[in-house]
Amino acid sequence: VSQGTAVASIGVVEPSPTLAKTSSASTVSGGQDVEYTLTATNAAGRPPLYDGVVVDCVPGALLIGDLPAGLAGDGTNGCAPGTQVLTWTLAAPLEAGSPQSITYPVTIPASAPAGQRYTNEAELTGASVPGDEAEARTYTADASRDVDVVRPTLSKTASTATIVPGQ
Repeated sequence: VSQGTAVASIGVVEPSPTLAKTSSASTVSGGQDVEYTLTATNAAGRPPLYDGVVVDCVPGALLIGDLPAGLAGDGTNGCAPGTQVLTWTLAAPLEAGSPQSITYPVTIPASAPAGQRYTNEAELTGASVPGDEAEARTYTADASRDVDVVRPTLSKTASTATIVPGQ
């Protein structure tokens, strides 16, 4: 009997998460309500993403409604100073073809200056296996959404097309 050598290639299929962030409006006025929606997905044919958590960095000037106030961003908790930190833990493993979403309202400050841009950034983080396993691989996906305060416009019209001097 002779011994032989065999070679085999193994392809590792990994989760491929994405995060999308949308808003009910991209151009707003001061005092207007806007809804943000975060949607986490995993690509078709991929294994689940486990222990998914989204950290959403909401601009500090926006008033968050229907949720507890976020923590202040401090640069060490995933969000920059001047932001509010909202954390969303996915309800279950993120399966391919089964997106998970959350929607929450904010109010633009009534005093928001024309031309002000509010950039809202979020990051999804998850693992290849459930729990706190040393061999787990970590995966991330980012999303952001800008909302701009409209600039006022001014138009002028005349009541008559032709006037006589002295009118």
